[in-house]
Amino acid sequence: MTIQKRKTKSGLRYRFVKMARRTLLWSPAIFLSKKTAEQAEAKAVENFLLTGKIPSDFTNTNESVKQLLKRRVEWLQNNRSAKHARDSENAFNRALFHVEDWYEMPASTITPEMVADLKKKWGKDLQARGKSMDDINRTFGFLQAAWNGPWDNRRGPRDYPENPFAYIERYSGEKKAKKHPTDEQVKKTLESIAGEKRLFLEILCETGARPGEGVQIAWEDVFIDEPPCSIILWTRKKRGGSRTPRRMKIGPDLALKLRNWRDQNPESIYVFQQDKEKKPRHYRWAVDVQEIACENAKINYFSPHGWRHYYASKLVAEGKSLIEVQNSLGHENAKTTSIYLHVLLGN
Repeated sequence: MTIQKRKTKSGLRYRFVKMARRTLLWSPAIFLSKKTAEQAEAKAVENFLLTGKIPSDFTNTNESVKQLLKRRVEWLQNNRSAKHARDSENAFNRALFHVEDWYEMPASTITPEMVADLKKKWGKDLQARGKSMDDINRTFGFLQAAWNGPWDNRRGPRDYPENPFAYIERYSGEKKAKKHPTDEQVKKTLESIAGEKRLFLEILCETGARPGEGVQIAWEDVFIDEPPCSIILWTRKKRGGSRTPRRMKIGPDLALKLRNWRDQNPESIYVFQQDKEKKPRHYRWAVDVQEIACENAKINYFSPHGWRHYYASKLVAEGKSLIEVQNSLGHENAKTTSIYLHVLLGN
């Protein structure tokens, strides 16, 4: 294997250059270790011999940190919400204020050591001003998400396999209770909207579905013709993993509304389907529905995920056991449920 070593301001970096069938395969990425470069070279040769194409683990291997973060903000604006995009952009600016030289550096050259130095420098600044470290924790979450692309393909290879923010331990601190709507806010929100949009929010409210699960519900997973009525929700626990189902019971009122909606759309595959396409609604649609509902109800905005928090709080109020809550929320581990409830209730 032909591995090239080069020195950078951030330390040693590695590339591969390999001749296969009179074709030069070269590494479009800068790797942090020789072993990683060797593994990438072996994969590149194998894929080239099978397909004749030179594969790449990166969408844009030469993009700078500035370009990556700009691309992330634009994607959030188009696929999530304006608030999420705005919050992320502000967080990026706060972080890079302390490391301005990062802006023009290739995103692939940022290392965990550099992130640790940023954390230390920023932490000292906040401590000197008597500020909380929560801002660092939240911002590092945004930055880790930015390096976790491609953001719309959880099963695809990562743009940056070595995410420098994934290795950095966050500051410990008090967990603030997550916001969830009150009974009055739920009532106003549902009454402020109608049709398909209201049906979607009612499903989130009654099943505790994640918004991404809600928009993906297919009619073949809806059982509403005979009691007990239920909906199967599918979710993918981790990138590259298989989808796992959980069956959620629904009441007769919601089942009747679903039957009426099915009768109005007899040829649709998904409960919430894009017009003239056999595809489910996008997550962005769920955000738009939520924004419209909150605006119509004249209440403070809460995210579509807030319905899941509301559902979990109702389970706790009903005295459900930890295992019952775990199964309803679709958590693989009871520890996850315990942490979720701790953060939700702030105790």
